[in-house]
Amino acid sequence: MDNVLSNVGRPTILFDVFVTDPLVLDEFVFKCWLQGFDESEATMRKQSVLGTDASLRFFKNVTALISLEVQSHYRSFAILSHYLKHPHQTGPDVIFQIPPPVFNSMILSYYSVDDVIMRELVGKKLTSGLRRDLHDPATKYNIRFACAARQFDNLRRVYKRITADTKNHSCEVVQRHFHLSKDLAEKYTRMVFMCFHRFDTTKKRLNFLQFSDFDYFAASLMSNWVDVLRPHSIEIDGVLKQDIRDLKAYLFTSKDIPDKYRKCVKLKFTNAVPPLSKEKLKNFDTKFKSILKAIVNIGANISDSREFKDIFEDMVEKIGDPCLKMNFTCKELDFLFQYMEETFATNIIDVLSLRHGERFASSWKRYLEG
Repeated sequence: MDNVLSNVGRPTILFDVFVTDPLVLDEFVFKCWLQGFDESEATMRKQSVLGTDASLRFFKNVTALISLEVQSHYRSFAILSHYLKHPHQTGPDVIFQIPPPVFNSMILSYYSVDDVIMRELVGKKLTSGLRRDLHDPATKYNIRFACAARQFDNLRRVYKRITADTKNHSCEVVQRHFHLSKDLAEKYTRMVFMCFHRFDTTKKRLNFLQFSDFDYFAASLMSNWVDVLRPHSIEIDGVLKQDIRDLKAYLFTSKDIPDKYRKCVKLKFTNAVPPLSKEKLKNFDTKFKSILKAIVNIGANISDSREFKDIFEDMVEKIGDPCLKMNFTCKELDFLFQYMEETFATNIIDVLSLRHGERFASSWKRYLEG
C-alpha cells in the first residue's frame, strides 16, 4: 500500500497499443472497393463468387459471415487509402503488416485508369466542376462515380506534382513519387501533357477518336517537339516554334519553292517499288500544295496557345481529309511524310543555304515526325 501511495501525483506515461495480424489482401473485395461498390454490393458479389464452394454448406448465416469479412476489409482499405494516394510518405507498415510486393500491387491497382474516363478528361482543366460532371459519363459507361472520381483525383494529384517539379524528368518524378511502373507513369505524363496544353478534344469531328488515339499522338509529340535539353519540361521547344514560323515564310516566299518540293517528293514516289499509280500521282499533284500549306500553318500556330489547342481538329480537317481524297493507303501516307523529310534538305529546295539551314532541316524533320 505504501508503494502505491508513494506513486500518487507522479506523471503517468500512457501508450496506445494496436495489435493486428498481417493484412491478407482479398483481391476481389479490393477490386469491388476500387470500382466504387458499397459494402452490401460487395457482399452480394463475393457471395455469388463463393456460391459454388461446397465447403460453405457447413456454415450457417453465410451471408452474415461474408458481410463481416467485407466490412473488415473496407475498414482496412479506408485506412490505407491515404497511403495509396501518397505512397512516398511513411509506409502503411506503421499500421498494417503488408509485404511490399502486395502493397505495390495495390498502388498500381489504385492508380489504374479506364480509357473511357480518361477520354472525358483529356485536354481539360482539372477543376472541381469537371469532377462533378463525371456523373453522366460514369453512368453512360456503367462505372460508379466513386471510381471515376478516384481516377480524376489521381490525375490531378499527378498533374500538380509534375508541374511543381522543374528539375527532374516528368516520368521519373511520377515513378519515384507515386511508385508506379514505367508504363503507367508514362501514360500519366502524356495525360498531364495534354491537359497542360488544353488540347480541345470535344469537337464533333473528333468523336470517332478514342483515348488510345490521343495517347499515341501525345507520345509522338512529346518524343519530337519537347525540348530535348529540358527533359523535365512538358512545354514545346521554343527553337522548334521559331524555326517552323521562319520556314513558313520561306516555303511560300515564291510559287517555285512548293512546286520544287512537290516534284522532289513525286520523284520519290515514281521511283518507289512498286511505284505510285498514275491516278494517285495525279491526286498527289492536285493536293500536295494545300497539304503542305496546312502542315506549315499548323506548325506556325504552335506558338499561339489559343490556336495550338485545336491541333487535333486541324490535323483531321486540314491534313487528314485531303489525304483521304488522294486515296492513299496508310503505308503510302507514311511514305509521303518520309519523302517530305528526305527531300527537304536537297539542293533543289536550297534550305541549307539559309542561315541556320541545318537547324531548320533538323526542326522540320522533328516537326513532321511529331
